[in-house]
Amino acid sequence: MSEPTSPPIDPREELASLVASARALLEQYEGSGAVGLACDPAVAEAFLSASAPPVQRAAAPTQAPVSRATPPAAQPPAQPQPPAARPAPPQRFVPPAEQRFAPPAERPHAPAPEPHAPAEQRFAPPAEQRFAPPAEQRFAPPAEQRFAPPAERPRAPAPEPHAHAEQRFAPPAERPHTPAEQRFAPPAERPHTPAEQRFAPPVEQRFAPPVERPRAPAPEPQSPRIASGPEMDDRRMRLALIAEEVRPCTKCVLSETRTQTVFARGNPFAELCFVGEGPGAQEDAQGEPFVGPAGQLLDKMIAAMGYHRDDVYICNIVKCRPPNNRKPEPNEMEACAGYLRDQLALVKPKVIVALGGTAMTGLIGTTEGITRMRGKWKLYKGTIPIMPTFHPSYLLRDPSKKREAWQDLQQVMKQLGKAPGARDRGDE
Repeated sequence: MSEPTSPPIDPREELASLVASARALLEQYEGSGAVGLACDPAVAEAFLSASAPPVQRAAAPTQAPVSRATPPAAQPPAQPQPPAARPAPPQRFVPPAEQRFAPPAERPHAPAPEPHAPAEQRFAPPAEQRFAPPAEQRFAPPAEQRFAPPAERPRAPAPEPHAHAEQRFAPPAERPHTPAEQRFAPPAERPHTPAEQRFAPPVEQRFAPPVERPRAPAPEPQSPRIASGPEMDDRRMRLALIAEEVRPCTKCVLSETRTQTVFARGNPFAELCFVGEGPGAQEDAQGEPFVGPAGQLLDKMIAAMGYHRDDVYICNIVKCRPPNNRKPEPNEMEACAGYLRDQLALVKPKVIVALGGTAMTGLIGTTEGITRMRGKWKLYKGTIPIMPTFHPSYLLRDPSKKREAWQDLQQVMKQLGKAPGARDRGDE
């Protein structure tokens, strides 16, 4: 079952509650003597006596609890209850009229502010400013300074004054008169000299031989450093034995067309070794490497480095001349590889200069072009530095590459601790 709801509040009951609150508030003000609102006593009495009759709330109907066991008995209908009597209003305390309408007690007031000063005093400046002299007098210099002549300052020298008008426009001074026949006379005749005599040098200069300009002296090649001793003699003997072994060699087809084998030349104890490609026609005829035009250019390169031609060791990859000076085949280079390996093991050079791409192939097995390899250090057997450069025969065909070859040789000289020559030998 749903719970009973309270009936709505009657507005008259609310009005009566407000009137009671206002009456209690007025009584409190009158009893305490506080200042209230000034009003007519008759109006205030009528307001206090006016009140709405209180309304009694109707009680909610209550129902008896219903038992589930027995049905509820029939209830007689509820009779309407008569309205309850209105209670008497509470006794009010009304103060006497002399208290209700007495003037309010005086309260202490804050001290009144000082009267304002007149406008001419409030905005007047201080005395020291009111009687101060005007600005033009305060900042004016003393009379002796105001009327004293200014001190002279050094000035830049003034430009020279222009001539006066009578000078500027004055007629020029009279010049001595020259007769017309002298003024317009032709110049005196000069003796004529032929052009070949005027521009020709003296005879002794024309036919004198040209003066030779002094040149820096070229470094003298060192004499061959031929070592001696039991160990050196043993090295020479072992190299001679290898040369004798090469002489009757028939390991490849080059032995069928050769005139003789070409082993090596130079100092077997050198610190610098040149390795070429193979013998040419003149080398095949003489039995010595680099004796033709390419050999002559190589001798100049060696001398430019400060060495004697017999102070270095020179050999080739193959010991026999290929037909028509062709490039050696890989099997031909392999047949002579053992001879070259024994040569370098006995000579023990500090630096090897490989002349051409074929020399680099026979030494370290690379097939890279000489143009890309030149000028870059390589290693032979992981111990001896190799400097690749152009072959002298290629330099004869393309002289423009001589400067690059000379740059490669300068790196070799630096590696060996030798200073380059006094002048650039790349064009020789």
